[in-house]
Amino acid sequence: MSGFQIGDRVEKMTGYKFTGTVVSVYQTLGGRTRLVVECTVKGCEGMQHIYAPENIRLKEIQCS
Repeated sequence: MSGFQIGDRVEKMTGYKFTGTVVSVYQTLGGRTRLVVECTVKGCEGMQHIYAPENIRLKEIQCS
């Protein structure tokens, strides 16, 4: 469908910032792919947003 999988860590790359984990990938009745992303940032953890694949990208994991 989109190349994204449940468990992928992603970030929104258009408009406002949103970082989280993909918790669902599905198709609309019109055949478009959508991803549900659950926020993992302190203060908004648990909030979920729905995005089209072209609005998000895999998040680069930073080593510390």
